[in-house]
Amino acid sequence: MASTTLKKAASCWLLILGSVFCASRQGDNSAIILPALHDHPFVGKRDFRLTDTRRLNQYAPDFGPKNATRYQEVMVSLFYPTDQVPSQSSSTSAYMPRLTADIWNEDLAAFGVPNGTIARLRSHAILNASIASHCHHKTTNDAWPLIILDPGLEASRFEYTLLAESLAQHHYVVALIDHPYNAKVVEFPDGTIVRNPNPPASYPNDKFLEPRVQDITFVLDRLTKVESTHPFRMNTDRVMMWGHSFGGAATGEAMRRDRRIAGGSDFDGAFYSTIIESPTAKIDRPFLLWNAGDFNATQQQAAGQDTFLEIWDHHLTGWKMQLQVRDTKHDSATDEGAIAKAIGFADTPASIDNVGTADILRVRRLLRDFLSEFADFVIFGKPGRLLNPNASKYWPEVEVLKFDANGQA
Repeated sequence: MASTTLKKAASCWLLILGSVFCASRQGDNSAIILPALHDHPFVGKRDFRLTDTRRLNQYAPDFGPKNATRYQEVMVSLFYPTDQVPSQSSSTSAYMPRLTADIWNEDLAAFGVPNGTIARLRSHAILNASIASHCHHKTTNDAWPLIILDPGLEASRFEYTLLAESLAQHHYVVALIDHPYNAKVVEFPDGTIVRNPNPPASYPNDKFLEPRVQDITFVLDRLTKVESTHPFRMNTDRVMMWGHSFGGAATGEAMRRDRRIAGGSDFDGAFYSTIIESPTAKIDRPFLLWNAGDFNATQQQAAGQDTFLEIWDHHLTGWKMQLQVRDTKHDSATDEGAIAKAIGFADTPASIDNVGTADILRVRRLLRDFLSEFADFVIFGKPGRLLNPNASKYWPEVEVLKFDANGQA
């Protein structure tokens, strides 16, 4: 599961985009619009930097003040409903900021990708748009309900843009977090660039997990208050969290420690010793586990690597459900396949090797449907139609591997 990303995520991302973008026309500066999942796809977006002056960043080299700070910092993107539509003065935002896009382009140059290609990608989010005038959900003090999404190791928060946008369309505020020195590259608003100097296979995962979990708690603390970076109220007393790969492991550990996380979900991410080697480590709230389609339980169990089995049997004591999505791969949780589809090269060998043969837009829609329903369940107590053993009736490519509504371990 998570080891897949540690060993080959970066190279596969390059291969997919290389095979896709080498077909782009030289000198074409037109925007590349990602596929829309809604008839009215537009949402608001705010990007901002948060600095935790209570913690030093133990992984930051001693760069000069222009390049780095010793304090722990994160970048956060908030996606949220808006009544606005794109106009000449408020167009949709770039998929990645320019310096980050240029770094991706540098890495893709060997595949013949023209300069500026990544910068042509655009999302459906309107930067700094006002939040919608009406919320469909009722929460304490009319605060907006909150979902947190946490990326895989080496991944960028931008790679989960489509999922964040689609969940925001369901009248949630969605927070995506970038963890410097965990991500391939993090760009701050002042132009500071933090790159990860470590090859993925060298990561001491348990060591990297601790600051990431602390980042999540810190972000929740800051989002509790209305600030200039997020000038609207959010309900942080009961939030839903989803993570991909290493972000899934962080979801479980953060949820174990922080009871504001009312429900958690992990897409294809192995758990680590902080939970699975501690008999007393329990998660007593709802948890939704996802296996990619190429997961083979028999092989994983024979190799002693099926941490989902361990956590299901011994550590999840609340409502729990485990799903597998046919014909997907580990990185089907990211936007990689959607980017390939936007260019018209979704069926290249490199793309299939990394994201599988499932219709990538169906995968985005089923993730949206399950996760929005899961958020409704853990935040508002609404069970919905998908969170039961009959989920395949609505999404045939989803197999319910296990389901326990009583929660015992």
